[in-house]
Amino acid sequence: MRTEPLRFVALWVILGLLVAACAPVATPASPMAAPMPKPPEKVTIKLATWAGVEEAKELQEILDRLNAASDTYEIIQESSPAEYWTKLQTTIAAGTAADLMWV
Repeated sequence: MRTEPLRFVALWVILGLLVAACAPVATPASPMAAPMPKPPEKVTIKLATWAGVEEAKELQEILDRLNAASDTYEIIQESSPAEYWTKLQTTIAAGTAADLMWV
């Protein structure tokens, strides 16, 4: 007589397993789109020169063409025809020197 309740429990366990096996498979969440990489920022390059007015104007025209052709850098001219060497030494000592220098 004891086997009757055991059969009843076994039947419910088997039915539960069958129902669980027939359940629809959960679909995985759609993967998130990878974030678009930001375009690299332009690097600013400082060019220290002792160019006078005319020479600085000619150099600036060349730099403008170079800058227009580049997506990665921009060259900025810092011209100081008077006291160039003094300014150069001062900016180097202060840690704010140009990246490129006429020497």
